[in-house]
Amino acid sequence: MGFFTRTAMDALMKTSHPEINRRQCWNLHPHRKPCTTCKDICPYGEEIFTRPNLVKDWDPCTDCGLCVSACRSGCIAPSPEQVQRDTAAADTDNDTIWIGCEKSSRKNTVVRSCICALSWEALAYLALNKKIVLDLTPCGQCENDLCAEQLRKELTRLVDFFGQPMFEARFSLAYEEKEYPYHVQELTRREMLEQVSHGSKSGTKKLLQMLPGLRSEEDSGVDFRLLLHQRTKQLKAAMETPLQYGYYMPKFTDNCFGCGRCEKACRANALKFEEMPNGQTRMVLTPWKCSECGVCMNVCSNKGFDGMKLYQLTTLGPVVLHKCTKTLCKQCGKPIAPDSAEGLCSVCRIKARTLKRQEEARQRAEQLKAERAAKAAEVWANIEENKRYTGTVKSLTSYGAFVDVGGVDGLCHISELSWNNIKHPSEVVKVGDEIEVYVKSYDPENQKVSLGYKKEEDNPWVKLENEVPVGTEFTAPVVSITKFGAFVRIMPGIDGLVHISEISNERVNKVSDVLKVGDEVRVKLTAVDFDRKRISLSMKACLDENGEDAE
Repeated sequence: MGFFTRTAMDALMKTSHPEINRRQCWNLHPHRKPCTTCKDICPYGEEIFTRPNLVKDWDPCTDCGLCVSACRSGCIAPSPEQVQRDTAAADTDNDTIWIGCEKSSRKNTVVRSCICALSWEALAYLALNKKIVLDLTPCGQCENDLCAEQLRKELTRLVDFFGQPMFEARFSLAYEEKEYPYHVQELTRREMLEQVSHGSKSGTKKLLQMLPGLRSEEDSGVDFRLLLHQRTKQLKAAMETPLQYGYYMPKFTDNCFGCGRCEKACRANALKFEEMPNGQTRMVLTPWKCSECGVCMNVCSNKGFDGMKLYQLTTLGPVVLHKCTKTLCKQCGKPIAPDSAEGLCSVCRIKARTLKRQEEARQRAEQLKAERAAKAAEVWANIEENKRYTGTVKSLTSYGAFVDVGGVDGLCHISELSWNNIKHPSEVVKVGDEIEVYVKSYDPENQKVSLGYKKEEDNPWVKLENEVPVGTEFTAPVVSITKFGAFVRIMPGIDGLVHISEISNERVNKVSDVLKVGDEVRVKLTAVDFDRKRISLSMKACLDENGEDAE
């Protein structure tokens, strides 16, 4: 069997688990604390979920429905089997549905791993068809705090949906085994809200419409809410005085200006902005699609919402929540707050400020360029060789330093920075240093200036001529060895050569056999060529006839 065939068969056969619409997950929207409810409440959460909204393996799933009822954003949709299993009791002949968990000793009509495995929408749908008795006998000994908290949330939500009188008429809570015995007098459907009959064929037809192949993408993940909406429509059409149901919907404030950010954030497509002929915009919410997750309020940055408000509705169809007149941005045409500065949206306002700053920077640059050109013209008019300037080091390269002398950049070669042998200009100067330089040469046509930095009084050759005359003997270190001799450091910046023939009275075949770098040797200055900058030294001249040091 091929890969695609096997994948298709798995998709057709493995329908006994929920479906996840990751685009609708709460964790994909900005918030401080991530939601892990589905993974925490599931008995096999660590084996099924790698992280919330991302499934590792559905095989351990028992299709209990806990993750479906606990999901705050409705991104987990029940499987078709779960829809049929949870709503099948509405088509039975009994007028009362007993719902309990697996730990209950009663023979309940609907048995689940926990009562909270049925979502509040499913319980409301069953309550609009039958009377419901919730067997809460085992809840006193249950140690699952997450399920207990979820059950309290669902019961609170059902009270808000039906109202206290209607909830007490449709629901009974059995906390003890002696409460609500099986021979309790049950009312007929006509006596209970005069409900119309809901045959099994009609129910089966609606359930078939919920299967993945016949379900639209827009309605995915809202099966129980859709059934609840259809049931409320039936009751409204059959009753002279329609019932009212409590549903939580976002409450808009006057700060809302119809930017549409909340509409884009609503993955369930429950919130729509509609343009009206009179130029106004109205916010329409479809309650049966809304999962009451609150993402729309989190993304609003203009305080356009004032929390979730409980509305009394006769059906769960579209409801107009707010109307406003849009104020459009002068440049891009997007909706903006009426009190927006300069009549621009935040993006266009930032662009305008950026353009203004860029224009100001351009003008400053042109002004500085003109000032620099004037200074440079003055420098070129008065420039002379050997004229001294105080300049600023602008940049360093491997071959020298560029110095700004009154608007003209001149190059001070690395050989002109120090009398000593340096490998990089950073050994002498740094960028930003103010140094005193003099002009060695200049080319007005090519706008080039050569600068010098080292001072003549620091010239080691002048010191050598004045302090070390020919014939002087002294001790100095060996700095390098060659085939023809060894170089000895006389003073910083000046090295003299001891030829191989001047090392010893005896014949020397290899210099390295006698001398090593770092050895301190006694030498005699025999000759100096200041023009060619060459110095001759002799070790042999310091030795007596026996080859020992004369001293």
